[in-house]
Amino acid sequence: MRELTQIFGAENVIGSGVLFDSALQDWRRRYRGKAEALIYPSSTAQVVQLVLFCRQHGFKIVPQGGNTSMCGAATPDQNDRNILVNFKKMNKILECSASGFSMTVESGCSLAQVQDFAAKQDRLFPLMLTPRENVQIGGAVATNAGGLNVIKYGMMRNLTLGIEAVMADGSIWNNLYQLTKNNAGYDLKQLLIGSEGTLGIITKVALKLFPLPKQRLVAILAVDSFKNCLAALSSAQNEFGQQLSAFEYISAPTWNLTHEYDASLIKPVRAAEHYILIQLESLLPSPGIESEFILAAKKWAGVLDCNATIDRHKAAQLWQIRKSIPLAERQAGPSIKHDISIPPNCWEEFLRAVPDKIRRQYPTSQIITMGHLGDGNLHFNVTLPGLTADTLATIEPVINDIVYAEITRLRGSISAEHGIGQLKGSYLKRLSDPNHYELLQKIKHALDPDNILNPGKIFIC
Repeated sequence: MRELTQIFGAENVIGSGVLFDSALQDWRRRYRGKAEALIYPSSTAQVVQLVLFCRQHGFKIVPQGGNTSMCGAATPDQNDRNILVNFKKMNKILECSASGFSMTVESGCSLAQVQDFAAKQDRLFPLMLTPRENVQIGGAVATNAGGLNVIKYGMMRNLTLGIEAVMADGSIWNNLYQLTKNNAGYDLKQLLIGSEGTLGIITKVALKLFPLPKQRLVAILAVDSFKNCLAALSSAQNEFGQQLSAFEYISAPTWNLTHEYDASLIKPVRAAEHYILIQLESLLPSPGIESEFILAAKKWAGVLDCNATIDRHKAAQLWQIRKSIPLAERQAGPSIKHDISIPPNCWEEFLRAVPDKIRRQYPTSQIITMGHLGDGNLHFNVTLPGLTADTLATIEPVINDIVYAEITRLRGSISAEHGIGQLKGSYLKRLSDPNHYELLQKIKHALDPDNILNPGKIFIC
């Protein structure tokens, strides 16, 4: 600790207390690890010093952004030779080119900070995660974050132009290009995007910006069947094209749970078995868009009710229903979560077969389904009355096997946007093509042969 204090300063090295204790536990409170210290570097040069120190003294490095990982990717394992590193003091916006539609920032910048700065330049950074004040850009890149706008703007992989990172040997890899086209060799930044800090420590990021929309319409639809939710997606894409920036699905049990835990939420449409939240964005205001949208939506098969608005306050109330779901789930108690993706046209088959299989095993189970239907990613979560951490350990593997068997059959993914972390390493190994998994291991060994970067994540050691 004394040597670390000499390098980083006493105020940037924490080895005890509430802040240190909270950094040892993940957001879902599933994992709790050990660490020697929590470090707050203020520059890339200090990150290099940290890597060299850890190599010399046999420590492992666990990068941590906002500590919002859903799979334990930012939580240390049980090895007490871990050093946690948080980047909140590396929070400078280094450059913003409105004409070039790009921005270069340090990895500890929050999503809110980046978006607010871009908006002042009449630009949009479209990543949509909550709470945006807690999301650090470096963490979003390291997990290839998705969120609510993927149907239009893509994931962080699509929003990242360049990266600077400190590698496992202490060298600095600088790829901070702000280019849309660059075919000069392998696109190595794509290896670090989604690598969960296991291949390099991201210190700076060049981001892609977009024109700031001048008008947003937000609507909630009540729909009679999941089949007609899929039909509504097709209709929205056909009729509104590139204006469509979000298409979110909420099942009735999810809707009811969220309203139960937050009485302040409005009920903008009649009760139904299925709900959809839609957002349209436009660069030019269209005064009649509300009535135009409602008229169109009510012609779609199975739409029972529709509420649409361009008023910012009313739109925020509609979005708050969707954004409140994770907190309502957390307050309701432990659940078995699945962040999965399959082709959108396969979801009806999945939702018909899998809940029945689960209920045959566990008749009292409740299925909470919601998510980004527009890009094929739903969050399929299972809870049971009286579920505890102990019973979770017994029941979770059984339910996971049911869910992942169907996902594998339908050529889907066991991790659409949350990553692998500590939670899904065994499933990644078991369900991946052996050649694919071996290639992942070879990449890890080539870039981090001593396994000092975020050990215990992605791979089962």
